[in-house]
Amino acid sequence: KRASCTQAKGGKKITRHVWEDSKEQARENRLTPWGKKTYKRRKETIERSFADAKQHHGRRYACFRGLQKVQIQCLLAATAQNIKKIALLVAMLCCFYLWRASISLQEKRK
Repeated sequence: KRASCTQAKGGKKITRHVWEDSKEQARENRLTPWGKKTYKRRKETIERSFADAKQHHGRRYACFRGLQKVQIQCLLAATAQNIKKIALLVAMLCCFYLWRASISLQEKRK
């Protein structure tokens, strides 16, 4: 370790990036048991969404040139993903209410 020290008389000035403290804190949090569990769930949530966007919504390559056009393409893809999520949620709620209604009808018949 001593060999990596500077031989300059004035010493050595080390500058750190503005966000370096935050990055260290995030790294420490990620290595805790809670952080490991949370980071493991990432592939089930965020990474899955990115993969869906890439695979099914054209985010592998940009269809247009220019920042504004590519932003519009990404916003449309994100909108399509959100509409799919909303449709799935509505379908699940409908199934739940139909199931609940069928149970109440069965109870009334008894």
